[in-house]
Amino acid sequence: MDSDGEERSRFIRDAYDAVPAIGHGRRWYDLPYRGLSALSRSWLGQRFPLSWRQALNFGVNYLIPFDEHRRNIAWSRDDSSRNLTVPDAEVVENPAIWLVEFFPPSEFERLKRSLRRNSWDRRRVWSGIGQGNQEYLERSRGNSGSSWWRLGEVHSATASWYHPDGVTRRLPWRFSSIELTAIQIGGGLTAVVAWFRMSSAGSSCVNSVWHGPHEPRMVMRPGRPRAENRLWAGLGVTQQERASLHDAARAWLAEHCPGWFEAKSVPQPTIDLMLLREFDPTDPQADASQMRDPLRALGVTKSEFRHWVSDDFPRMLLESVDEGLCPALRNCSTLWGGVPQITSEIGDLQFHGGANPSGLAGYVAMRINGLAVLLGVSHMIDAMSQERASLRDRARNRHGRFSGKRLALLRDDFLTASLDLASVERDVRLRNASHSSFEEEAEVVVRDSPALEERLRLAGRDAREPQGLNALIRRNQENLLAELLEADKGYREILAAVASMGASIDTFRMGRIALFVAAVSLLVSAVALSLASYSEETVISRLWQYLTE
Repeated sequence: MDSDGEERSRFIRDAYDAVPAIGHGRRWYDLPYRGLSALSRSWLGQRFPLSWRQALNFGVNYLIPFDEHRRNIAWSRDDSSRNLTVPDAEVVENPAIWLVEFFPPSEFERLKRSLRRNSWDRRRVWSGIGQGNQEYLERSRGNSGSSWWRLGEVHSATASWYHPDGVTRRLPWRFSSIELTAIQIGGGLTAVVAWFRMSSAGSSCVNSVWHGPHEPRMVMRPGRPRAENRLWAGLGVTQQERASLHDAARAWLAEHCPGWFEAKSVPQPTIDLMLLREFDPTDPQADASQMRDPLRALGVTKSEFRHWVSDDFPRMLLESVDEGLCPALRNCSTLWGGVPQITSEIGDLQFHGGANPSGLAGYVAMRINGLAVLLGVSHMIDAMSQERASLRDRARNRHGRFSGKRLALLRDDFLTASLDLASVERDVRLRNASHSSFEEEAEVVVRDSPALEERLRLAGRDAREPQGLNALIRRNQENLLAELLEADKGYREILAAVASMGASIDTFRMGRIALFVAAVSLLVSAVALSLASYSEETVISRLWQYLTE
């Protein structure tokens, strides 16, 4: 056994010496565990009904995490496989977040109300240096206006600088300012990109949790609880802290400018700018293995083998977050790298605020909107596909008895979804064919990482050819939209047939009701006629007299 294996064995032995296996002690869970285990294995327990035996096994397994939790607390902090070890000199900052929200035809009126309510453009209109947002929006949706324009900028009262036509509002403590930009895609789809500048406290809050002490924890959830050691606890709380930045930004945007994602209860797509003080992921000599767990805690898991790079963002990597490995982070991408290497590559950053994370955020902000919208469209199409599947699966329950009310609800859902889908498909197809209606879009290339290229070279193999990510995304978008349109056509034909059948059945039911009303009317008329008085006697009295004589 090698030295690493011997050391690992020692860690395990010491932990079990400190906290014996469950059932071998006098802790609160040992006696119930021994009793349930003995009963489940006994002659009597083997003859219990299946549901009883399952309950016994559930009880036994429910107690095990409590024993694991105690052992995790006693486990050595020197075991790197069970502790999150972040280099002391490494610092991470999150100076900016970009969110994307979309406004297809179904959300157009909400966008107009948001612009009217927030008055982000009042200083611009008052000073006469530009049109109001309502005018820009109406002309752009009519294909006669600007392809993009600034909706406005919102500053915190404690911000260190102000935009001349911005407005001052109370913002969450994580943010110092928010800049909103509208981008028109075709005639029926408007995107709003919100750039959240972080305050000093907001920029460093993930770093504080990342470096903080991570103690084992019990995660209570439906069913069996889960015991997490220091490594898993550190991964979870750090990712949750980063997710809290997204949640705060999404909550603000949902309150002040709600759109399609908010209406569908889907998290708006985000892009984080995440900057490290020392580690450079683009350096072939960098020891990525030592940073694997710390980077995973930040939500970065794909940089070891494949890199998404762009000339617009030198020495930075773009990466979509793997939600399977980072469940707290949803609809999220990361643009990240090392500050010294990035600033050295870019050069002069005085125009953007200097060679610091805030200056780099300004540099990125001038180049990222087009790419953010491209990625956001993909998230929107994925959400449309899921919504379409949900509508399809609910359709049977909605019209199971051909209820007119249920059919109307189903028809409204499909009509809204079909209108948005047709508009988005047309606008995205035109956008992909010509970028004239789009802000300049940073081109991203997917290639093997320098470390992987070196491994392939030593193995005598060639690296894979770089591939343009933007073109691949556009092809996928068009293919998915074509599939959705084809499915939508079939759904609408089925809905038309169902509506026709429902109308026929409703007509039949109305006919039966009319016959019933006519029968009741005839009966009432007969009764009234029989009770009618002719001189001194009624029809009934004469009939009775005739029958009794």
